Amino acid sequence: QQCGKPPLPPKPTPAVLAPPAPPPVPVAPQGSAPSARGRVVERAMAEWAFFDRPILQEGRLIRAGRTEGDAGQWQRVRTYWREGLGNSSVRSRGEVISRDHPWSAAFIAYVMKTAGGADPFPAAASHSGSIKEAIYNHTHALTESKLLGHPVTDYAPRPGDLLCTTRSWARGQVTYDNASRFDFFPSRCELVVSARPDRIATIGGDLMDAVSLHTIRAVEGRVAPEAAKDWLVVIQTRT
Repeated sequence: QQCGKPPLPPKPTPAVLAPPAPPPVPVAPQGSAPSARGRVVERAMAEWAFFDRPILQEGRLIRAGRTEGDAGQWQRVRTYWREGLGNSSVRSRGEVISRDHPWSAAFIAYVMKTAGGADPFPAAASHSGSIKEAIYNHTHALTESKLLGHPVTDYAPRPGDLLCTTRSWARGQVTYDNASRFDFFPSRCELVVSARPDRIATIGGDLMDAVSLHTIRAVEGRVAPEAAKDWLVVIQTRT
């Protein structure tokens, strides 16, 4: 009789979990000449395609694409700085991928400028100035302003609007009600490219180091209450 430990039972075959199905991808309208909002959306979608269409769902990456450090992509990000903001100081790949050069605002400025967006869209290297201006315009009932910043769950955004959040130290510190007290705060805005009653799709730059599509749960066209905690403001643009 053989001594020692009994043989181990064979390992069960691990279950293979299918990846989550990607959300529906918005399609640019065909046919007649697009409106100003349509041109902005088309420009953003073209840039997303250039990055091989990465997708996030509720902040989680479900489809990878190309990133800011790849050949061709880092030069494109440099173009966002140069043509969007008139800033030629970001020149090399190392400067593009540096954490010292977040480029979401440069991307939005580039898209708005090249698509003929809001006239003139307040291009800046940071979103915080536009966010504060938009909130001020809304809270002071300046309804004819080019930017109106609504509380996230109060307004159903349309394609061409912006959905904005805070970053870094500003998370949990800067709110819709106190944003005006800060001279500057790290932030990111994403362009709404599709709006349905149950889901909003945005495209943002420097989102997972790429131009990425992001889908967010909605209720009656507004950001769902459970998702609203991740956002600061929705900006209605006059495009």
